[in-house]
Amino acid sequence: MAESERNTALMMICTFFSRVLGILKNRALSVHFGAGPIADAMNFSFNLANSLRKLFAEGSLGQAYLPLLAEGRKDDERAERLMNQILSLLVLIFIVLLLFSVLLGRQTVDFLGDWEDARSAAVAASLLPWFTIFLFFISSSILVQSVLQTRGRFLASALAPLMFSLVLLVSLMVLPDHIAHYSMAVGAVAGALAEFYSVFIPLRRLGFRFRLTLDFSGHDFRSVISRWIPGSLSSLVAIVSQSVTMYLASSLGTGGLSALSNSIIFYQAPYGIVFSAVQSVFYPQLSAAADERERAVRLSSALEYLYTFLLPATLILLPLMQLMIASLLQKGAFSAADTLLTAQVLGWYLAAMVPMSFYAMLQRLLMSRGEYRLNLLVTSLVSVLDMVLMIILMSCGCGISSLSLATFISSTAGAAVLFVRAGDFPWKSFLCRIARITGANALTVILALCYIKWNPQEWLAGSSIGNVMHFIFRAAVMLLSTVLGYVLLRVDFITQLRSRRHGLR
Repeated sequence: MAESERNTALMMICTFFSRVLGILKNRALSVHFGAGPIADAMNFSFNLANSLRKLFAEGSLGQAYLPLLAEGRKDDERAERLMNQILSLLVLIFIVLLLFSVLLGRQTVDFLGDWEDARSAAVAASLLPWFTIFLFFISSSILVQSVLQTRGRFLASALAPLMFSLVLLVSLMVLPDHIAHYSMAVGAVAGALAEFYSVFIPLRRLGFRFRLTLDFSGHDFRSVISRWIPGSLSSLVAIVSQSVTMYLASSLGTGGLSALSNSIIFYQAPYGIVFSAVQSVFYPQLSAAADERERAVRLSSALEYLYTFLLPATLILLPLMQLMIASLLQKGAFSAADTLLTAQVLGWYLAAMVPMSFYAMLQRLLMSRGEYRLNLLVTSLVSVLDMVLMIILMSCGCGISSLSLATFISSTAGAAVLFVRAGDFPWKSFLCRIARITGANALTVILALCYIKWNPQEWLAGSSIGNVMHFIFRAAVMLLSTVLGYVLLRVDFITQLRSRRHGLR
């Protein structure tokens, strides 16, 4: 197996286990706190801090400094200087953010949430400084991971998120009876520290040292800032949209924020694994394409693979979502009513996985061309559409499902608009392949419809080994039907992807 294949496989495997641990984390949170006012507050503060990762971690800042670190991969002194400048910038920014969260945390929480229970706002405000500290160490960890990856050290980067998830999970399992809602705060900070030190040690072995500095001169740092600013504008638009979503979820009464948070965890498991893997293979190819024709062909292949994996994921999880939620979360303080509320949000998120992935990949097309202004314009319009649709759908009585239904519609519209910028796109061959993939999933569609018609009610019994086994068995049967269809219709869902990776070497 080629080195690029091994690294991609390693990242996929570790991402899978990280998503599993994320679901277990939500299970521990649900068992102890249910979907009540305290759980809503914990999810609100954590998601608010986590949304800022779009600015300071894997998002716009990471995309700004990664190319410069890659350019300096043979010059450790240059890379170390840039790393320390970025780390020092993060320190200054987060000192301000921490003071803001301490002094104005309650005002921020009251502004961004529509709280039915006053306890929720107080708990959310008390947790905000802790999650700000968590965000600093996560952002610093992502910086270190980028340095390691440009040096071909992928193992530590792949394992680091698992360290965070494990520590947070243990904290939520052991500490709630002792320190209540602060168990999540302690777990998040300790987990972020564990993630940071798990990559800091191999970085030290490479000879890199951290030194805080106020010297922000130099071409590399100026280049990072010049790339970060336009990227930050797009990230800020996405953060505002997410904040509006959380505000509207809080306005729907107790349990709304928890249902939103749980549904995001569930759909992000398949979506995150597939999109991360496909992007890691094809985004560099889009950037390195010799001309627009080649770029269009690469884009077509990327979209094909996204459809290949996310279509069956949608078909399998949609009919099984109540059983999946109940099997994993419905225990202790988490009731059958909470399962139904989460399912109302999750359904449209699952249906949106394909259009969301197409929209995100088409955004990567714009970035590969350096069309940042157009990307900002489209992102802003799609986000505004998303927020307007949520408000309209809620006023029409669609309830909490309005949050995910609006995402489905707006991401579909965003993908349709960006297809106009796809250049010399090979529509005929692309649509033929999409039709073949769709046909290969025909048996899975039939099984999904039969299951919906059958409508078994085991999920009402909640979390149990029996229900977990029922879910695994039924999902496996539907997955095998997809694999059988792919084999019969010769949908190359493995061998061609591997051959594409060879092109990265």
